[in-house]
Amino acid sequence: MWQADITVDKRYDIRKVFEKAFDRSRIMFTASRSKTRDIISIASDDGNLREELNKLILKILLVDMKFDYMKSKTLVKEFDRETSTLFSAMLFFDRKYEEEYVKEILSRQYEYSLDGIFNFKFGELKKNWDFVIDLYNNVYGSSEDIRNVTKYIIESGRDDENALYLTEKGGKRVVIDTKRGKRIDNISIYDEEEFNLIATLLYGQPKTLYIDKNEKFMLFLNLFEDMVEIKTV
Repeated sequence: MWQADITVDKRYDIRKVFEKAFDRSRIMFTASRSKTRDIISIASDDGNLREELNKLILKILLVDMKFDYMKSKTLVKEFDRETSTLFSAMLFFDRKYEEEYVKEILSRQYEYSLDGIFNFKFGELKKNWDFVIDLYNNVYGSSEDIRNVTKYIIESGRDDENALYLTEKGGKRVVIDTKRGKRIDNISIYDEEEFNLIATLLYGQPKTLYIDKNEKFMLFLNLFEDMVEIKTV
């Protein structure tokens, strides 16, 4: 049996995240909260769940906590469609390298202070993020520059083998990774669901985006024009 303890500032509300992520029949799970922190304890006989745990922690670190860090350094006070698209492209630009970097750190952990990992083991990553944010701040306020930089970031960071399919099921927007045949988990970092959907698409780093012929999705034809190959189905 393995056991892991995870703590982080309560503003991330990881109790809900972990409760949704794991089948309770396969783990022992406890959650508590102090004045400032959430505390999660997990134990299981299933070694495969340790890998799932690390994937979940990795996403908290490289999506939610990275988003907060980068946003705190930007000039933008309120995102619109244009600025959120550029910000999301920058957020996920070097995703594969960063995931490997963090996986190596997590492979040696059984007690996870997520704030501690983020604050003291991400120095190399933060240098890159600060450079990217300086670029973001330099083009903020110019629609033409924002679009040009967004185009460059998306084209540079995308995986030429990746294709996504944007559709709707049960009234909800769904993004499917067609190469792996799996749904991509929704990214929830913005207050506006439209911006979260854009972020989810950019997290997948597609070369090709297939879109249902649905008026709700037509905005992406203009938003990503000349950035990714878009096909309606």
